[in-house]
Amino acid sequence: MTWKDFAILHEDGYFTLATEETDDVPVRLFLTAQLLEEVEDDIYKQIVNATKFPGVKLVCITPDVHVGYGVPIGCVLVTGGTLCLGPVGYDIGCFTGDTLIPLADGKSYLISELTERDEEFWCYVLNSQQKVEVARATAKKTRVNAPLVKVILDNEREITCTHDHQFMLRDGTYCEAQYLSTGFSLMPFYYWQDKKGYKVVSVEPLDYTEDVYCLTVPDNGNFALDAGVFVHNCGMMSARSNVPWDMATPQKRLEFNRAVMTRVEMGMGGKSKRLPHLTTSEFENLIRGGAEYYCEHYGSNVDRSQAERNRLPVDE
Repeated sequence: MTWKDFAILHEDGYFTLATEETDDVPVRLFLTAQLLEEVEDDIYKQIVNATKFPGVKLVCITPDVHVGYGVPIGCVLVTGGTLCLGPVGYDIGCFTGDTLIPLADGKSYLISELTERDEEFWCYVLNSQQKVEVARATAKKTRVNAPLVKVILDNEREITCTHDHQFMLRDGTYCEAQYLSTGFSLMPFYYWQDKKGYKVVSVEPLDYTEDVYCLTVPDNGNFALDAGVFVHNCGMMSARSNVPWDMATPQKRLEFNRAVMTRVEMGMGGKSKRLPHLTTSEFENLIRGGAEYYCEHYGSNVDRSQAERNRLPVDE
């Protein structure tokens, strides 16, 4: 029996889903029976994650749903007084509750304890000039029963986290925990102790799961661990608005979307170019080669590890 067996067709045409893990948060799946059958099994874990978002009242899954980073791409969270600005950011890797976070008061706290605070706190971050400073942050539980890995450093510290959490390397770029290798040099927090950065000794998959937590640092996007390294922050963000919900009419939403489109460049970014008139064979190369092919042949400098997917499966 799988989670799909708990989906019940509603008379209004969508499926409802209720399990012990979704608790009392209603979940509606706007899928046909065929789409439900074909949807990726890993979606369920991310649906559960979505039900844990602070203030969530309802989770809706749309027909284009697919695996995202933490919660599904193609989900809508209905909340009470909270606007979810980016719950599907690419980085929602997280840490176990016993992970220590150093704060500006000179003490280190369990990340699970920080989630209980009702206000922002000040953590250590690395700015764009690679200088240590303090910044505002909040903490949240981000996943339940998440698979884990253990990262062991040469300073004899161990970090237990999800396989996809990004660690800052010594050159300022990021690498997911699962791809760290022995000898990788990480950006050190206590840089006066080791200017070359702490190095990875090993990364070990663990055979158990735990609830995990992360910080959101809106102004910097990274934070320091007591273990002495910097990591990427969580992509989950929330903000409160005093705009009445009934002001969000279809016309207003359309005007808003058009205003965003005129101000925000869309596409791969970096050194990307507009695609010329393509031959049939080159079009097929792009479809089958995906983002990697595009980056290689059209000069983008986008980090492929931060792209949602390389390509969609294409039937021959």
